[in-house]
Amino acid sequence: MPHEFYGAVTIRDGEPAPAGALVEARVTGVSKGTGNPIAVVTPGLYGGPATTDPRLLVYGIIDTAAPITFYVD
Repeated sequence: MPHEFYGAVTIRDGEPAPAGALVEARVTGVSKGTGNPIAVVTPGLYGGPATTDPRLLVYGIIDTAAPITFYVD
């Protein structure tokens, strides 16, 4: 099962990330493609909590306690 993330995303000086910006999770061993990266649809938000909302998916062969770093474009 992948780790799933969603939430607020800001860029320079705390401004909301614009629609179309990509949020990407990076960690050694992560699989990219499906669900990583994910596009910002509503400025300042990526994914959502509802069952049908998309989420940033982090999965692969990842060491336990490996830090995940998030990037925006």
